[in-house]
Amino acid sequence: MCSASKNEVLASADGLRALAVLAVVVFHARTTLLPGGYIGVDVFFVLSGFLITQIISAEIMRSGAFSFKNFYLRRALRLFPALFLVASVWALIYWLVPGIPQAHESLVGTAAAITYSSSWIAANHAADLGSMLPTWSLSVEEHFYLVWPILLVLGFKLPKQWRWVAFTMLGLVLVYPVIMFLTAGWSQDRLYYAPDTRAGQLLVGCAAALLLNRMQVKIPSVVALGSAVVLVGFAFVDGRIPVNVYSRGGIILIPLLGLVIVVWAAQRTRGVVHRFLSSKPMVWVGQRSYGIYLWNLPLIGALAFLGSSPGALAAKAVLCLAVPAASYAWMEKPCLKLKDRFYTKAERKALSAAAENS
Repeated sequence: MCSASKNEVLASADGLRALAVLAVVVFHARTTLLPGGYIGVDVFFVLSGFLITQIISAEIMRSGAFSFKNFYLRRALRLFPALFLVASVWALIYWLVPGIPQAHESLVGTAAAITYSSSWIAANHAADLGSMLPTWSLSVEEHFYLVWPILLVLGFKLPKQWRWVAFTMLGLVLVYPVIMFLTAGWSQDRLYYAPDTRAGQLLVGCAAALLLNRMQVKIPSVVALGSAVVLVGFAFVDGRIPVNVYSRGGIILIPLLGLVIVVWAAQRTRGVVHRFLSSKPMVWVGQRSYGIYLWNLPLIGALAFLGSSPGALAAKAVLCLAVPAASYAWMEKPCLKLKDRFYTKAERKALSAAAENS
């Protein structure tokens, strides 16, 4: 891949996170503007798998070792404090304030959130999680991160001639959810929320990172543009057509299109798109995207009494940015500084190498 500085790559990634989380927020607001905005989660999965695998593989190739302890400590410091804050605040509100819609379900959801079991509960009946439903994707990622670093380290020890087996298995993981939906009578919830049906989307990003560590592959701009047009088109038309595209192969196609955009963006360090993705507003939103994702649905639900007038939507939008911004400043940022202590010198060099090779 073309050379890019660490800051440039991270800025582009933050810009993509911003677009993804804003699509999800618009979807959660239940406006008719973006009925397929939930595909922002698919982009999150692909981007997460891509970046994590770049970092881990760069560390292994540079030092020949990988610290599982440091990895899991960093993940815990990045994800759990903000999640615990959101769950605690809303559990207290649901417990003390009468008349909040879905209060019982949301209390169940807060317990599921902090135990990272939301995905399996949602797979059986998504409504059981109330306004804590978005935590299903965090559950999927945490299940994945428990397994993937181990498999990746083992994979580096495999003889090269056996690595094709791993990519064959990736293909099977990708088509598995559609086959099971069509043949086993799975529900939409089972297809959409379960960790086993979503693993392929994270693995797509992982596989791309591994391939790009070994070969020069440049995504043509026209291909990236076409992928973006299809994704945006899907976000606008989903729910307005009689066919459920997502369950009929969209669960495979959408992350692949997202992957094209992720890789293309990582390869570009100049141009209009790069300037847009790395602009201060996009980076600001992207850095706070985790908190925005956690807070937006509970806030939108709590403010439902405001209605859906332009003024009400503006007030909701402001709060959906302001509250996560406060959480980022007072909770997440201090934990991120603490997280940085759990990088060894070899890991810091690997992190820089992963960015420079992007």
